[in-house]
Amino acid sequence: MSFHERIPFDAREEREIDREVVISKSYEKAVTCIKEAEIDTQQFASLYGATAVQADTTYVKSMEQKFSEEGTVHEAQKLGTIFEAILHEQIAYGTWLGKNSKSQKTSRFDDIKNGIDEVVEIEVDETATSYLGLALDATLGSTLEKLTRIKSEIDSERLGTVKYFRSKRGDFRGELSQIPRAVITTDAKTIVELATLWLEKKHKELRAHPLQQQVVEEIALQLEQFEHYARETGKEAIAETFARSRAVIGTIQKEKEEQFPRTAHGGIGVGKIKGHLNIFKVQ
Repeated sequence: MSFHERIPFDAREEREIDREVVISKSYEKAVTCIKEAEIDTQQFASLYGATAVQADTTYVKSMEQKFSEEGTVHEAQKLGTIFEAILHEQIAYGTWLGKNSKSQKTSRFDDIKNGIDEVVEIEVDETATSYLGLALDATLGSTLEKLTRIKSEIDSERLGTVKYFRSKRGDFRGELSQIPRAVITTDAKTIVELATLWLEKKHKELRAHPLQQQVVEEIALQLEQFEHYARETGKEAIAETFARSRAVIGTIQKEKEEQFPRTAHGGIGVGKIKGHLNIFKVQ
């Protein structure tokens, strides 16, 4: 074989290289996107006091140091970060959770400490807003662990908390408490598909991607189960909180079902959520 003769390239190997490039480049973009969208805790010094904010900053730094000591960022973690960034953009600037929804990326403190990546504000009417906290997860992540945490919150009658919050619909700035929340998950293949569209700036295709139907279905499924579990265990006030959120999401779910055919959703994420919701069955 001469020096200039091309060595045959295995097609599967080429696809793997393409996949690695997509994940690498979109991960870099996602990290930047999230950093820019995160709430800056320093802007709350006048509310909580500089000392309290500094203590939370120190906590974040110590946790980040712990994460870095655990070694290289694995593919599953990268996919989770990519998913987080894309979902934020599609809720904040698109219509994945309806045209009346706004999305606020939480501070790094609330992400780590309180397990909430995103707060969605959904306008119910001119005087009322529904809040929903989202914990995002790639398929390879700890969905069961996150659902177990929500179960513990219901049992203790203390739902999600976001210490650093700034509303995109008004002047409110401060702590949100008793936030109903849900876990959103999908599979690695879908995240890579989304990432490819994201890198290629195919905004129209992203806005119309059928995953949004699955996302809404996952949220509705969880809120229904959480409400039922809260009622079965005598937590009526908590049950009503989930019922109000479920009603809002139910309206969005109907819109998505009209937009997408039944065969376009109900994927891996929904199946995974259904399986793990067994922990909410009352014996």
